[in-house]
Amino acid sequence: MDTYRRVSLIFMVIVLLSAANAYSASRADFLLLTHPERCLMLDKYEQPLSRPLPVGAPLRLMQKHILLSDSLTRADKAEFNGKVFFLLSGQELQETVRRALAVDDTVTIRSQQVRWQPVAALHSGPSFLSQGKRIRRYFKTRRGWYLYANGFGWARLSKRDVQPFQKPSAAPSALPANLTARIRARVDAANQSLRELTAYFNAQFSQQHTAPQWQISRTADTLRIRFRQPGMAPVFKRSLAALKNEIDQILLGAPFGCSESRGTLIIKRIRS
Repeated sequence: MDTYRRVSLIFMVIVLLSAANAYSASRADFLLLTHPERCLMLDKYEQPLSRPLPVGAPLRLMQKHILLSDSLTRADKAEFNGKVFFLLSGQELQETVRRALAVDDTVTIRSQQVRWQPVAALHSGPSFLSQGKRIRRYFKTRRGWYLYANGFGWARLSKRDVQPFQKPSAAPSALPANLTARIRARVDAANQSLRELTAYFNAQFSQQHTAPQWQISRTADTLRIRFRQPGMAPVFKRSLAALKNEIDQILLGAPFGCSESRGTLIIKRIRS
């Protein structure tokens, strides 16, 4: 067998073993807390819980009958919503689900209505998940999907019943182009006025002063306006205040604000 064939064979074995491990890892035992008030549970620091977990909470069993830090107490180690817990007693009163297909994802109901069975039903009769309802799926068995909507429960869901949950896009933090253009135009007009005034006084008093000029710098979410010559800010306090007032008018009604700090005007989002 040549080298390339050996490498190919070894690579195939590694891939198959990885796939087998992945499949095994996707299966887990769960304990559904149908009576959480009857459980004696500790948090990850081995301290009693201040209040019981919600009815129906699915604990994914990680290790059984382990010794706690006192080397005397035995408990089952479990996980729920990313947190570790230790179950000392009460397991016999709960519902155990063996080798469920662990999923843990968030989807949205696509169908008009999907019937489901809450663990802690507040009323008799059928319960339904409406179109657009966001749910979190924990695992799947022959009985169906175990999920959280307004509580924990079971539902039979097909691929056509759900769609991936799309998080609403965050409001853009950057100043929109139209507002940026208006602010730049106002700053350009202010700079033109400063150039004309400086030229006038240079001519009147035979001076050669350079006209102070505002400059704009921009980051991903902030617009800053300051004098190109730092020493000019204290001299032009009133001009700074006047420019700020005009920018406030441009931003009126928009979720952006203009503040002043050490001679610099800072424009950024102030609300969503």
